[in-house]
Amino acid sequence: MKLILIVAFVLLSANSPAFVTVGTDAACDLPPAQLQSAINNHANIRLTNQSTYSAVEIVNRSVVIEGGFNNCTDARAGQAGFPYSELSGNNATTVMRIATTAAAGHPHQTVVLHNLKLTQGMTSANNLAGGLDILGHLDVIMNRVDIKNNTAATHGGGMYVSGHEGAKVIMEDVTFRFNEANVGGAMVISGGAQVIITDAFISSNDATINSGGILVTSDSLLNINDSTITANRAPQGGGIYCSGGHLYLDSDTRLSHNQANLGGGLYADNHCVGLIESGHANEPDFFEGINANTAEIQGAGIYAFNASLTLKGSDSHYFNMHGNINTNSNHSNIGGALFAYGEDSRITLINARLTNNRAQRGSAIAALNGARVTVKKQPGECFADELCSLIEGNVSSLGALYSEGCGHFEVYQTTIRHNIAGDTAVAWLAGNRNDDCHHVMEGNVIYGNRDEISETPALVHMDEKVSLDFAFNTVTDNLSDNVFRLGQTANTEQTLHLNNSIIWNAPAASINNAGNHHFSGNCLLLHDSNELPAGFGALVIGLNPEFLNAPDNDYQLSLISPPIDYCNTHLYQPKHHDILSVPRGYEMTSPVQGYFDMGAFEYDNGHHFNDVIFYDRF
Repeated sequence: MKLILIVAFVLLSANSPAFVTVGTDAACDLPPAQLQSAINNHANIRLTNQSTYSAVEIVNRSVVIEGGFNNCTDARAGQAGFPYSELSGNNATTVMRIATTAAAGHPHQTVVLHNLKLTQGMTSANNLAGGLDILGHLDVIMNRVDIKNNTAATHGGGMYVSGHEGAKVIMEDVTFRFNEANVGGAMVISGGAQVIITDAFISSNDATINSGGILVTSDSLLNINDSTITANRAPQGGGIYCSGGHLYLDSDTRLSHNQANLGGGLYADNHCVGLIESGHANEPDFFEGINANTAEIQGAGIYAFNASLTLKGSDSHYFNMHGNINTNSNHSNIGGALFAYGEDSRITLINARLTNNRAQRGSAIAALNGARVTVKKQPGECFADELCSLIEGNVSSLGALYSEGCGHFEVYQTTIRHNIAGDTAVAWLAGNRNDDCHHVMEGNVIYGNRDEISETPALVHMDEKVSLDFAFNTVTDNLSDNVFRLGQTANTEQTLHLNNSIIWNAPAASINNAGNHHFSGNCLLLHDSNELPAGFGALVIGLNPEFLNAPDNDYQLSLISPPIDYCNTHLYQPKHHDILSVPRGYEMTSPVQGYFDMGAFEYDNGHHFNDVIFYDRF
């Protein structure tokens, strides 16, 4: 990105007439009071930092404005100094307006801003922004620009970009600080505008309605790279609000310490489409990824309402959500890291690490009213092996995962460990009493989950007409009274399909059955078949699973493990490879009823050389 800015700046400067200098010393071509005249008549302008300049307009013109020169002699030599050249709206007018007009036919123009500070702007005339207002057929390139202490009456305290005529903005090494508006404290991107941001610091901006930091809306595109968005505040979307826009955050972008009632880090609605890769492979901290944001009510990290988000790590780093906290103590406190709501919400987490998030319900993820959330690892080998998809150390009253109103979870190839809950440490799954609300948990390792003091009442709670496919999971060394607890609110019936799994070192009752529910199951390893309801299923064995190194939480199967080659897939066919991306169905011994191993791990001879024929179930 930096190369693009440099090339653009050089080309524009080379093709422009000789520059003029503006400042206070005798070597300057024009005094500060004639900056607007310089813009109207010249294409290349160099500003000293000797004084503060008044607000300006750039209309139907291509201009390069380069500031930060200590005097005009340095400006002529191209020797930049410090600080930036400052333009002020004196708390009475928009600092800078860049536009093309319909009367002129919206001719395409390019404007370059370098080493400038835009401050003390106030919405005026037909402008929306306090600091920088952009409207027209424009390419605006900004490098080392500080937009600070500006106020908008409605939209875009620091900057407003309208893309109705094709505006595009590229920014690098920019700051937006202490700007205010009703909507979009730092900036608003609207009308199909395209904005690319690299190496930005967006901090301490406020909005009274939504988007303390950035609002991207109306089919606009926002692409953010290697930037920090922190300590911004709004009732909705403390850091970013995406409404019907397109959003990309790269792995080096940090969304942290933002505050809101809903969506402390990000609020996404109205079919916002987002790809967010923020994170790293190091130990979690409070700055990398989407971290340490707070919400008064829901979605401290992310609030998604009918949005489509892909939250994606890679084979070398996590997508990271750490330490996001909902602060309200009442029952509406839901979704610490992620809150997803609505029939059109589709959230996919790939190689994600959700750690130390807090909420009353759903400390890691909440899915409500038809929202669909999928958690899985990326295909192929990964830097953290079975920990590449990780839900760990989250604290709640009801579940690290929480659903109601027929929210749907599909959780694959994930380690779920050390989560704490007063009731139901892993997943609270509730439907809507009318529809069959279906969930899938496949290929997961679940251990070390508990209450704050001792046993949590259950690991998984099901109620209000819910069905769960629970297959190829390894569940061990948890502190809970029950593994599954099935409720009967409004006389609803739950359905549990339990297949090809290891449930070891479990409580006395694997299933707490409070009503007339439906069960099916096959090919399970438990301490005792009496831990299941009578007539539950076939092939339940009580032999020690012979994990590779259980004291160190290595629950891979060893060569002598009884679960090897024990199962077929007549009742449940796996949708993915095992938690290490080993294909399932590899023949190691004489099979009992098939070549599929129980639990999250398919035994691997060390070469990932398993027979794909059996994985494809032929």
